[in-house]
Amino acid sequence: MYLNSSYIIKNILNIWTNKYEKHEDDIMNEEIRIRKMKELSVTGRDTLESLKQAKIKLDSVKSWITIDGFGGSLLISIVKNTKIKETLLILEEAKKHVCKFQLQLKTIELPKDAKNDVGVFVSFATFFLDDTLENHLIKENVSDVIEQLDDAIEMVDHICKELLKIF
Repeated sequence: MYLNSSYIIKNILNIWTNKYEKHEDDIMNEEIRIRKMKELSVTGRDTLESLKQAKIKLDSVKSWITIDGFGGSLLISIVKNTKIKETLLILEEAKKHVCKFQLQLKTIELPKDAKNDVGVFVSFATFFLDDTLENHLIKENVSDVIEQLDDAIEMVDHICKELLKIF
C-alpha cells in the first residue's frame, strides 16, 4: 500500500510539474509577444515621424521648384538642387524606418482585422521602398511623391492606432 501511495504522489507531482512548466511557457510567450508589440509600436511611431519629416522637406522642395519654374536665377537653382539632395537623404531615412516597420509587422501575430491593414501597408511599403520616389523627385514630380507620403503617413498612423487598441 505504501508503494501505491508513493506512486500516486509521484504521478501527481509529475502532472503538477508539467502543468506548471506549460503555464510558465505560456507566460514567457505572452511576455515575448508583449515586448514585440511594444517594439513594434515604437518603430511605428519612429516611422510616422520620419515620414512626416520627409513630407515637410518635400513641401519646401515643391516651393523651390515653383520659384525656379518662374525663371529663377542660378542661385535659386542651386538652392533648389541642394534642397532636393537634402530631401533625398531624409527620404532614405524614411525608407529605412518603413522597411524596419514592415519586417516587424510580418513577425508578430495580430488579430484578423489588423492583419488586413498590415497587408495593405506591406504592399504599399514594397512600392515605397523601390527607387521610384527618387526618380519622381529628380524629375520634379514632387506632387506625386507628396501624395505617396500622405498615403504612407495615413497607413502607418492607422496601424499605430490599431496597435494601441490591441494592448
